[in-house]
Amino acid sequence: MKTNLFCITSHCDNNEKLELLKQNITTLKQNGFRVLVSSHIPLDEEILKSIDYFIYDESNPILHYPERALKFWKTVWVPEMVNGLDGTFWELRSYIPDYGWTVLNQYSKMSAFCKTLDYTNLTIINYDVKLTPKMLGDSTSNIMSTVMWKDGNVRFPSLIYFTLNSNDFFRLTELFNKQDYIDNKYDSETYLGVLLKDFKYEVFEDLVEDEVEFKEIEDEYIWNVNNINDEFELFYDYDYIIIYTIKNKVIFNIDGEDISLTKPKIVDIGSKIGFYNSNNELININHLLSTKKFHSRIMKQKHRFDIKTQKHTYE
Repeated sequence: MKTNLFCITSHCDNNEKLELLKQNITTLKQNGFRVLVSSHIPLDEEILKSIDYFIYDESNPILHYPERALKFWKTVWVPEMVNGLDGTFWELRSYIPDYGWTVLNQYSKMSAFCKTLDYTNLTIINYDVKLTPKMLGDSTSNIMSTVMWKDGNVRFPSLIYFTLNSNDFFRLTELFNKQDYIDNKYDSETYLGVLLKDFKYEVFEDLVEDEVEFKEIEDEYIWNVNNINDEFELFYDYDYIIIYTIKNKVIFNIDGEDISLTKPKIVDIGSKIGFYNSNNELININHLLSTKKFHSRIMKQKHRFDIKTQKHTYE
């Protein structure tokens, strides 16, 4: 029996992801490996019969603002006369939930389970990693990899493929601390890299890739809840609504008054808003102001120049 156990992290909530998981299990089994799968959601009987060990833990500890979130921000110039000024920059902030801790939590669950087993090495992969022949060796050394994301960026160390001898994996996961993770504002890769500073390992020679680009929220919806058309963008928080990126002149009805807009406008969150479509029909859009799945803020900038445009950081 091979002494290297492949441990797969997963959250396969659609058929595409399930098929990728099944394909990787098949590949590993064809190469003589035993397989452990960890999941936050139940898996079907076909998958369970094809693997050796299964960890089901329904807890999925996603972190939300204000505990921890990935903050995106950009600024929009609103050219309205306010307090004698001809306009000002408004900062739009979106706080996207952080999923990094859920991965590290799966590692901790795997570690606790694998302490009861007898494997020399543990190879950790994500369900959708593109397995290559070089990744399928019966490794007895510590190997960390570099991932190349769909946008061409690379990150080290990768969370989608690495292998550690069992004792080092156990020692690594014992260092995980949720409050430390929250306080340091690192992304999960950087956090793991910091914890690995006292470990000896080799770097896998090839870049590794995955099949599925993980995005809980598509880029265009971070700043825009208008899914009716592309004539304007709409964003809100608990104080304000901003209408911006208006392609052509659009006639809105705000609190019963028709207003023709070509430039951004800020209105109070309690306003009743609609717009006239090409058939001159009034389309109510207030229902769009309850669709966000994340925290957001709209704040007037003290500076009268743009210093923060579409950046992100952990907060």
